[in-house]
Amino acid sequence: MRTIPEIQEVMTAVPQCIEFDRPLREARSLFRDLNIRHLPVTSGERFVGVLSDRDLRVAEVIEERSKQVLTAGDACVTDAYVVEPDTSLDVVVREMSRGRYGSAIVASAGEVLGIFTTVDACREFSDFLKGRSFSA
Repeated sequence: MRTIPEIQEVMTAVPQCIEFDRPLREARSLFRDLNIRHLPVTSGERFVGVLSDRDLRVAEVIEERSKQVLTAGDACVTDAYVVEPDTSLDVVVREMSRGRYGSAIVASAGEVLGIFTTVDACREFSDFLKGRSFSA
């Protein structure tokens, strides 16, 4: 029988982050260049929120209409789902499902250590299924 891993074993470690005061155009470039959909937002080393590609698209419309330059901090969600690195994967996946979160930020003492997204969850589930025997 397999043991359930801790989130730190399956997260994307040391993800790209963006400072809260950086303009949205920089966030857009990171999303495009890195082919990502979630970006932790920081102030120095401290986590302050997460910016999703959907949040970014909405903020870009507001920015265009208001003729103001918005920042990553203006557009990010500050009540993101944050877990400690030793949290069990099943707990994280269950809460992501219940809360309809697209990502979980893995942090300790406010410092971002990693990110776990729905894409990561699908990868882990695929790996689980590969190791399972099915009867006809």
